[in-house]
Amino acid sequence: MFAGQPDEAGYVSLHDGRVEWWALDGATSSTLQVLGGDEQLGYRRLVIQYRGRVEVFGASESDIAGWLDEAETELLYDEVDVTENGRFEHRLLLWPQGEFGVRFEDAVLVSAPVPASTYWLVIRRKWLESSATVGRLLDAWEAGCRRAHGLRVRLWSRRGRQDVPGPRR
Repeated sequence: MFAGQPDEAGYVSLHDGRVEWWALDGATSSTLQVLGGDEQLGYRRLVIQYRGRVEVFGASESDIAGWLDEAETELLYDEVDVTENGRFEHRLLLWPQGEFGVRFEDAVLVSAPVPASTYWLVIRRKWLESSATVGRLLDAWEAGCRRAHGLRVRLWSRRGRQDVPGPRR
């Protein structure tokens, strides 16, 4: 069913994986890109491309999008079964919430090792991009610095690096 490269032991694990990128809206192809692993076994980037008649089930598209885009979401558990009509079904349980599945006819799995620094950079980026709380804290910090100290603040954001000038005197 899965074509591609598993890890050196021949085992593919999504446990504790973080979804780095996803596109689950295709009728004939959908993709999950996951970063997973740990300090002992090392980290890997896994790309799963579901092919054939692809059907996402178990939750609404908006719920799945919310869960997969949330920075703290991890893939807690997954399993693959063969359905009665010969298709495959990949069910995923997410932490802290969420559960959905993908039915498909064929899949391709590509797996490659990545350094731990790549894993942690992706996690950090996801926190900064998805956390409204972090955005509000940065806004408040920046405004406070400008008011209290007249500081020029340098922020990194999705729009790139930008200088925020201090108050005019």
